[in-house]
Amino acid sequence: KQLFSTVNIHWYWILKIAQTGGVALFFSRMFLLLCLAILETITAERLSGHVSRFMTQSNWTQATANAAWPGRGYPTGVVYDNKIYLMGGHTGAYLRDVWSSGDGGFTWVQATAIAAWSGRYGHVNVVYNNKIFLMGGTTGSGSVVHDVWSSSDGITWTQVTAAAEWSGRYGLTSVALNDVLYVMGGSSCGNEVWSSSDGATWNQVTAAASWSSRHITTKCMY
Repeated sequence: KQLFSTVNIHWYWILKIAQTGGVALFFSRMFLLLCLAILETITAERLSGHVSRFMTQSNWTQATANAAWPGRGYPTGVVYDNKIYLMGGHTGAYLRDVWSSGDGGFTWVQATAIAAWSGRYGHVNVVYNNKIFLMGGTTGSGSVVHDVWSSSDGITWTQVTAAAEWSGRYGLTSVALNDVLYVMGGSSCGNEVWSSSDGATWNQVTAAASWSSRHITTKCMY
């Protein structure tokens, strides 16, 4: 595993982490809420929702063993308006539901069962301009998309663009930095970087960042 950092999209190689043993996880995704991180983990053997609270590097407590949302692979999530939001994913079906928790992952409320965007997994979410943005993913039958959607409440979604300048992909990642929205990597063009000031019009920052091509990756702000 490799870790890179960037300031204004100049990438720096920090360290290389050797693959370690242990129980392989089918999927994990980190959500940050101030200094509290929520880890939603789904194992290969059992697609049931687990939410854990991270207090220190070595101290985890389980918020719930059975969240209200159905277990799934490859959902996404963000922290927005003092809530954790979870969206989409795959159970054999391509999901388009949205769930939120206002108490650190203990209890969950369904914002909508059928969002305006098509069911998908491998998409990405990011908070930008006081809205939740949802982008890309795979919608079934090998179809990958490059649409962009936004919402101020997780319930009502507006299509920002049906076809962003970057190609359709899943497993992409995104971050908002210095009032600019960035999309990085993904299944079709694994080390591209694109930027946008509004989510509708995109410019290619680089076709080949210094980190190697990859998808199903993640990022954090520090």
